[in-house]
Amino acid sequence: MCGLSWSLPALIIFRVLQGIGGGMVLPITITILTRAAGQGRIGRAMVAIALPGQLAPILGPVIGGSIVQAANWHWLFFVNVPICVAALVLGPVFLPAEAGQSRHRFDVAGFALLTPGVIALAYGISQAAGQDGFAAVGAWLPLGSGVFLLVAFTSYSLAAKHPTLIDVRVFARRSFGLSSVITFVGGFSLYALMFLLPLFYQQIRGETVLDTGLLLIPQGLGTMLFLVLSRRLAARLDGRFIVAGGVILTVIGVLPFALAGAHGGEALLLAAQFIQGIGLGATSLPVMTLAFASLSPAEAPRGSAAFSVVQRVGAPFGVAVIAVILQGHLSHATTAAAALGAFTSTFWWILGLSAVPLFLAFFIPTRKAASAAPVLTGRHWFPARKAA
Repeated sequence: MCGLSWSLPALIIFRVLQGIGGGMVLPITITILTRAAGQGRIGRAMVAIALPGQLAPILGPVIGGSIVQAANWHWLFFVNVPICVAALVLGPVFLPAEAGQSRHRFDVAGFALLTPGVIALAYGISQAAGQDGFAAVGAWLPLGSGVFLLVAFTSYSLAAKHPTLIDVRVFARRSFGLSSVITFVGGFSLYALMFLLPLFYQQIRGETVLDTGLLLIPQGLGTMLFLVLSRRLAARLDGRFIVAGGVILTVIGVLPFALAGAHGGEALLLAAQFIQGIGLGATSLPVMTLAFASLSPAEAPRGSAAFSVVQRVGAPFGVAVIAVILQGHLSHATTAAAALGAFTSTFWWILGLSAVPLFLAFFIPTRKAASAAPVLTGRHWFPARKAA
C-alpha cells in the first residue's frame, strides 16, 4: 500500500500500518532468539543475527539509490514484498513452535496512555523548529501532554497486578534499565547520523542518490568488523571498556564531518565513517547482550517488548532533535557557506550527544554480576537460584 500511495497523507497512514507489522515482528524475534540461545550463549546469538543484518545498511542505500535513479520511489516499497512473502512461507517451517503461556487481554488503557504520549513528545519536539522554539504553544503543549501521559502510564503499570502493555518493572533491573537508557541515548548518534549523512552528501557535496549510497558503505563495514572481532574482545576486555571505547571511536568518527568543507577530504570522511561503524557496533551490541543476559526465560517476552519500545522511541527522538537543530541553522542560511556551517554545527551537536553514553558506560555491571541479579517475578524480587 505504501508503494501505491497517491499522496503524502496516504503514505503516512500506510507507513503506520507497516510499522504495526514491524512492531509485531521484532519483539517476537528477540524472544525466540533469547529462549533458543539461553543466557550463556546470548552474546554469540546476537552476533549471529547482527552479522547478516549489517547487509541492510551496506546494500540498502545502494539498492535504494539504484531503484530511485532507474525507476521511481514506489519501487522502494515494492521490492520488499517478495522478501515478506518468503518470510511468510519459511517462518512456519523453520521457527520453533512453543506452547502458549498464560494469556492476558490486550491492555487498552495502557495503549491509550503510552502511544499518544510518545507521539505527543515526538510531535512537540518537531514543532520546536519554528521561530519561537520550545516557547511556541504548538511545541510545549504537546510536550507537556506527552510527559503527563507517560507518567500516568508508568503509575498505571506499577499499580497493575499483571504485566501491562509494557511492564515497566523490568527497567528496575540495573543492567536492563541502564542498557535501555544507553540505547535510547544512542538514537542521537546512530539514527541521527543515518539521517544527517545522506543529506550532507547530497545537499552540501552535490552527490547523486546512488553515489551517496556507495559513500555510506564504510560505516556498515566498520560495524561488521566489530561483530567479527566481538567474541575475542568480550573474552579479554570488560564490557564497560568496550562500550566506552565504542563511544570514543564514534566521537572520533564524527569529528571530521564537524570540520569538513564542501569539497575534498573524501578519503578522510570515508575512514571516519568506518571508525563510526566500529564505534556504533561496540556501543550497541554489548549493551543489548547485557540487557537480555539478565532476563529469565519467563521475562524474555516482556523484556524484548520493553527494549523494542525503547529502541523505536529513541530513534525518532534522536532524529527529531537533530532535525530541529539542523532546521534552526538552515533557516538563517542564505549562502552555500552558511548551509555548510549549518551542517557542521549540527555534527558538533551529534558529537556532544554521542559522548553521553561514555559516562553511563562505567555504571554497567559486569556480565557475571548481571546474570546473578535477582529475577523479577510478579511484584516481588527473588534471588535467581530460587526463581530457577
